[in-house]
Amino acid sequence: MYCIWLTFDSSNLSEIIIKLAKKYKGPVFQPHCTLVGKTDISVPRLKSAIINLMSNYKPIEVHPIKVEYTDNIWRALYIELEEKQILTKWHENICDLLSINYSKDLLPHISLMYNTVSLKEKERISSKIQLQSVYKICSIQIVDCNEKVVEWKPVFELLI
Repeated sequence: MYCIWLTFDSSNLSEIIIKLAKKYKGPVFQPHCTLVGKTDISVPRLKSAIINLMSNYKPIEVHPIKVEYTDNIWRALYIELEEKQILTKWHENICDLLSINYSKDLLPHISLMYNTVSLKEKERISSKIQLQSVYKICSIQIVDCNEKVVEWKPVFELLI
């Protein structure tokens, strides 16, 4: 299974993820915004769709709105992004290129923690996180997401 991620040029995000993973005994992962969730489409087909998609778009920066949290492990603690419309458009365009359905619950975001910490603790954590005013997207990746989070690895990267 593979995912398509947008990745960021930000040591700030990596530091936050590593610090939270150590403190709350969670996995460390690369800062990213998921463009397409788990799919079994072949890497060559995904690669072709990514190259096609990015030939129509220029790189963008994203602006954090705030740190949010839920009881869903995949949205345990995350950064809500201002650029929901353009990222949703990218998602729809790549889904069209791959002939797959759009994600109905797409919420473009940058995850900071995958964990089952209490909502009260997540609220406390979220109030203390210092975000940059902008994050630059540096690449789009195909990531092998078959295994545990700590074993996720990129199999293709297009720098943008």
